[in-house]
Amino acid sequence: SSLCHIFNLCFDECLYPDMWKISKVLPLSKNTKELLTGKNSRPISILPVLGKLMEGVVFKQIQHYFHVNSVYSDVQHAYRE
Repeated sequence: SSLCHIFNLCFDECLYPDMWKISKVLPLSKNTKELLTGKNSRPISILPVLGKLMEGVVFKQIQHYFHVNSVYSDVQHAYRE
């Protein structure tokens, strides 16, 4: 697919497009019953979907490499899968 082609180009050229690094920060109300003000809101960041997808692909590849090459320590139980 074209998405696979884009990711492969990024891997081959060691690139991560700048537009995938920029998040949009939006206020989110802490209490849905109140109006949005500065005191009852918290920021959330929305990242581009393509960047999240590529990070997931890289994570799976690194995870597979660690598993196949026995890189994990016997005492490590977190972040294996």
